[in-house]
Amino acid sequence: MGLLIELKEQALYYCTIPYGLRRFSPSYLPSSLDIYFFFCGWHLLFSVYMIIGIPSTGSAGIIQSVSMLSRHHIFAGILGIFASIGWTLQGVGILIYYRMVRRDFSVQESGIWREER
Repeated sequence: MGLLIELKEQALYYCTIPYGLRRFSPSYLPSSLDIYFFFCGWHLLFSVYMIIGIPSTGSAGIIQSVSMLSRHHIFAGILGIFASIGWTLQGVGILIYYRMVRRDFSVQESGIWREER
């Protein structure tokens, strides 16, 4: 179920933003990409924060999972591992889209426009 939600989130939210930004006219492109880089950067930092799982912050990341497993709370540790895997998948997906938009933006800044647009 979680994988299905993750795939729908990637397809409906993160994937549409880079493709939508490609359709802007060049005059609006720099400001919209700055906004995208700002918000995508915060999403990426939040994903890293949740993957780490600092105690007493409400995240179920790696530190919390190891802590639960070491205290013999097996079920909580397994749920923490699943949460860590989910946040890692989301972070990798965000990073892929972030790099894709940055690459396309650098191509557009240099004046080289691809034929596929």
